[in-house]
Amino acid sequence: MSNAPIIPEDVLRSIREGAAGVRSAGEALTIRIKAFEAWLGKLRGRVETSCSIGGDADGEEITYLSFAKDGKEWALYLYEYNEGRECSSESRLLRDASINDKAWAIDHFQDLLKAMVISQAQMVGRAASAINSYDTFAKTIGLKEGA
Repeated sequence: MSNAPIIPEDVLRSIREGAAGVRSAGEALTIRIKAFEAWLGKLRGRVETSCSIGGDADGEEITYLSFAKDGKEWALYLYEYNEGRECSSESRLLRDASINDKAWAIDHFQDLLKAMVISQAQMVGRAASAINSYDTFAKTIGLKEGA
């Protein structure tokens, strides 16, 4: 005699019948993610950026939505950062994420655009600082500024 639980046939039938809805929902989210990626990829002034979109109850593990260039392709990614261990998980393409993760991330697309504005300003600031450092250094070795 087996101790395995018996799953009623109506439960299995309901799961099978729900598969089409799940598949359709996932495809609809993926279409929107790809459309936003394509739009971002053509956006003048786009820069790599990321924004926090949530975390665990302890605030130890934070999930980030990022927009980054990989080769010639711009794409949206998700990754987790662990504050305690100071390490990140591997980035994974948002378009390949679970339905729940896709839906959650889509709700934060506006936040990503706001983060891009901040990233642009930080990038310009870093460039200005590097230019200043180089020009100071160049003078010490007899080079012209910007040469």
